[in-house]
Amino acid sequence: MAEFGSNRMWGLKELPLPEPISWFPAAPGWLVVGAILLAILAAFAWSRWCAWQRQRYRREALARIDAIGAGTEGLAELPLVLRATALVAFPRAEVASLRGAIWVEWLNENGGRFDASDAEYLDLLPYDPNAARELAPHAAARLVATSRAWVKGHHARL
Repeated sequence: MAEFGSNRMWGLKELPLPEPISWFPAAPGWLVVGAILLAILAAFAWSRWCAWQRQRYRREALARIDAIGAGTEGLAELPLVLRATALVAFPRAEVASLRGAIWVEWLNENGGRFDASDAEYLDLLPYDPNAARELAPHAAARLVATSRAWVKGHHARL
């Protein structure tokens, strides 16, 4: 019976494998580079967290507008949402006293696309429960969409 392999391979020993390469950096400079990269990553994460927190008022206002929907039931809250959003994003002295056409003009100067006819409804809706019922459904939907676009797109100055 023939044996496996040749006679020349008898007595050979397997070569030892080298030690595995360490993942730990050999030079201390790499530790410094790693620490700097970690600090940059932490600073970036902190700045994104702060930016996300600064935009919380927008997310809350958009959620309230989405809860209002395009119907006329919760439409009385819409001017209050706009006013509260403006008071958070802009100086109180600039926003608090605005009403009517001047309020709509100010909204348009700061990123809005409201019609002049919206001034009457933005003034009446919080105080007159019948004003929402008098508003046509397409006009109510446009007012909600325009308000949503303003909340999303205005540039805060605080």
